Amino acid sequence: MKIKNIREFRTYFKVEVNELREENRVEHFVGQKKTLSSGENVYGFFHIYHGDKADIRKGNFLNSFLDMAKDSQVLYEFLQNAVDADSSHFHMYYDDDYLLVVNNGKPFDFEGVRSILNVGSSSKESRSEIGRFGLGFKLVHRLIGDKAGVEEMARDNLGPVIFSWSRGEQLKELMNLQHADELEAVAQSYQRIPGGDRHTCVDDDPWLFKILMTNFPCQPGEEVYDLDYQLRADVFSGDELMQLVHWLNKYRDELDADVFGQGSLFFVKLGKGKRSYLEGENLDHGVKFSLAVLNKVAESSGKRGLRRVCINSSEPIIPAELEFERITIPHESPEYAYINPWPEDGRENVDIEFLFGYCKD
Repeated sequence: MKIKNIREFRTYFKVEVNELREENRVEHFVGQKKTLSSGENVYGFFHIYHGDKADIRKGNFLNSFLDMAKDSQVLYEFLQNAVDADSSHFHMYYDDDYLLVVNNGKPFDFEGVRSILNVGSSSKESRSEIGRFGLGFKLVHRLIGDKAGVEEMARDNLGPVIFSWSRGEQLKELMNLQHADELEAVAQSYQRIPGGDRHTCVDDDPWLFKILMTNFPCQPGEEVYDLDYQLRADVFSGDELMQLVHWLNKYRDELDADVFGQGSLFFVKLGKGKRSYLEGENLDHGVKFSLAVLNKVAESSGKRGLRRVCINSSEPIIPAELEFERITIPHESPEYAYINPWPEDGRENVDIEFLFGYCKD
């Protein structure tokens, strides 16, 4: 089974996106900075992405954004991202140990992967994308361990696994995988899009990688330098990959390749007690109302909206019947100037929109 070579992605990001060619910038090093016995400093992928930050195991950089939301918000972020990807189907499965989320939206492109690795920011540009200014998928890292999960990420190399495919047979190939050695990470053709700082990948092999420390993508069995700058090949083990395959096959009958002819999935080993945050009080009720609002926003942007949402093989959750009122504050208006929402980041041409949903009765 062929997958995109994520090691090559990291090198492309270092050399072509950030235009860094110094040998002490090591894109295959998970961490921020390490002083070697020779006295030389080496800087890892985290530094390539985020610049000079404190030790990511001890500093507040990761905690600062992971602490901005509750664990229970993660489900709604998954729904929101599925709508933004123009999904029609969303399935979520979990037990005490693992969470699997699958949608049939547009697969990740280069900029989508770039965004989910860039903690605390978003690449969403359309004002119709609900999660445009949110933390979105990054909050899934909160499910890994106690509180924000940073300690567990660092100690145990924990992180979400992502698979994103453009053809139904690619999902079938993963389901039929017998051993991790059957994977082949193949070279890709990356290109800069003329007229800006955006990039694309012209090949359609699926993405398959695990995210370490919210930022470092690695493929199964890949040799990388860990946070202590020790070379190891077990940060994304074959056993972890086969656990994902096992979960996919548990629900194979519900993941029809015709319906899921494209899409993305997210697989996470849950921290102790985190299942309870996926089973919050009145969960179905909350999802029904969220779906109604999300689908209304999707409608205004020409997207399908979620037609089928299933949690742990339950009956599909139906959106609540709501009436809506929309209020827009045009960016040319004096009211907008008074609010002045983005004084320094160049978004002055974006109107402010409010959408109110309510039960008519």
